[in-house]
Amino acid sequence: MDENIISVQQELQRKYGRCMFRLQQIEQLLKTLLPHVSVQGAAEKISSIRDRQIADARLKTMGGLVSMLTGEFLAPTTIEEEQEEEPENVGNAGWISAKFQISMSDRDYEETRLAFVDLVEMRNGLVHHFLEKFNISLVSECLIADAYLDECDEKIGRQLLQLQQWAKSLVEVQAKAASYVASVEFENALVHGVMPDGEVHWERSTIVEYLRNAEKACAQHGWTLLDTAIAQVRVSDNEQTPSKYGCKTWRGVLRKSEQFDIKRDVNPSNGRGQVWYRSRDVSDLI
Repeated sequence: MDENIISVQQELQRKYGRCMFRLQQIEQLLKTLLPHVSVQGAAEKISSIRDRQIADARLKTMGGLVSMLTGEFLAPTTIEEEQEEEPENVGNAGWISAKFQISMSDRDYEETRLAFVDLVEMRNGLVHHFLEKFNISLVSECLIADAYLDECDEKIGRQLLQLQQWAKSLVEVQAKAASYVASVEFENALVHGVMPDGEVHWERSTIVEYLRNAEKACAQHGWTLLDTAIAQVRVSDNEQTPSKYGCKTWRGVLRKSEQFDIKRDVNPSNGRGQVWYRSRDVSDLI
């Protein structure tokens, strides 16, 4: 065998190895990226669910990973997002659902999908059929194969760069989401029922919950003295004040929440007016 073809074959081997190396980079990036684009389940099981998703991704083929990429992470703008419904028997355990998705025009989505499908086909051809396709014992065939590997490398490079950009964006978005979850604003919304725009979900708000707890402990003939309830709430959590919920007084909380019946009378011992409340029947709130 002459030195010329040996030199050409060595260059082929170098380019082939570079293509396979970068294809493995893409595969590993997909296996790292895709398990983190969505998660759903009972709060106490989220960690194990995530671990299972990571393990499942490790077993997927390149084609399976690309199907996940184009079916879950990427989406055309004309496709309405499916609403994940909470299972009926969650109870009080809590339910977590998070999904990160890149939306693009129908045309861009289809071009991107086809580019990754082509990438999978090209990868399979390189792995299984390269030596069938090119007779590398001939210099002329080696030169054709060399040009083909240059073309493959260019395609691989474009998709690898795109994936790296998406992965970077996902990390940034998840970091912002984690920061928001740790914020007072998120705590108010999730725990206390006070939305960022000031709207209050009264039926699940903490202040209404405390008023109901006080009602269970202090009710007299079905009614609870508001002053007694206020004192109990302050002992439990002195940060639960009417101003947190956009009200000036506790009587304002009772009225605005629409969760309670209210009556007034006069304290016989001091002649001052006083307020009583009781929870409304569920049927009254519908």
